[in-house]
Order: sequence, then structure tokens, then C-alpha cells
Amino acid sequence: MSFSYSLPLSIEEIKLFLRIEHDEDNELLNALQFFSIKKLEAYLNIAIIPQVYKYKFAEAKNSVILPVIPAIEIQKIVTHNGTIIREITNLNTKIIDEEVVEGLPKLLADYLTIYYIAGNYFASKYTYHMKYCLLEVIECEYNNKNKKPNNALDSTLRKYSAFKRYKI
Repeated sequence: MSFSYSLPLSIEEIKLFLRIEHDEDNELLNALQFFSIKKLEAYLNIAIIPQVYKYKFAEAKNSVILPVIPAIEIQKIVTHNGTIIREITNLNTKIIDEEVVEGLPKLLADYLTIYYIAGNYFASKYTYHMKYCLLEVIECEYNNKNKKPNNALDSTLRKYSAFKRYKI
């Protein structure tokens, strides 16, 4: 499954933050933004742009906490019982906050897999902080120009560890 989405920051916002006045690096800045989003998502364990995730769990409960947030939509549940696989798309589930899903059916299965869309952490209450964090990560990558290791990036990511969502 694929999404058409726009990146959270415009080229103008990035160039203003980096104090760049020319247009020669526009493609590089777009690539750095995408790369920086992936770094942030991996470090913070949150979805910044909408993506499909699948979460496998052993027993059916009425509610479950999803590992990557914020959850936007539950797409389907697939039950696995021996060699029998059943897909349920007409779900009566409800996302009660950004991570908890209620109303999962009590199903007999060896394990279940939930397919859900998570993303757009920029629309949360932390929009300003997340944008600034992304800008700082882009700045570290832009200034580093593939020099290894990137200590500035490591310290920038550590500054935002308060937003880190630890895997369950």
C-alpha cells in the first residue's frame, strides 16, 4: 500500500532555517528531509508521515496498545489458526487515543495481525517541537556532508529523547 503525502516542511522553511539563499541544493534538501524523517521515526519510534504498520500479537483482547503511534485508522485484522487464515475488514473498532484500540473481536486464533495506518505526528500537540527537531536533524545532515561519524546528529537526537516512545 502506498500513500500520497507531502513532506512536513517546505523547501522555503528549510532554506530559511539553514540561511540558504540559492536554489542549487533544493533536491538535496528534499532528500535530506526524507532521510531525516526516517532517522527520527527510527529513533523516537513514532510515525511522522502516514504509513501502514502491522502488529502481531498472540491473544485476542478487547483492547490493545499499538507499538507505533499515532494510530489513524485500523485497516484489517488477519487471524491465523493453524493453516486457516481469515481476513476481517468490517471492523467495529475504535481508536480511543493515539495508541489504544478498543473493540477488537474475541477470536480464536494462534495469533492475530492488525494492519493499521500510523502517522502525522506533526498534527499532534507537539507540532512546533517536532518541526524544530526535524529542522535540527536536517541541519546536522546538511552540515555533515557524509563525514562519519555524525556526533552533532547524535547529540541533537538525544535532546529530543523526551518524545521517544519505547517499544512495548
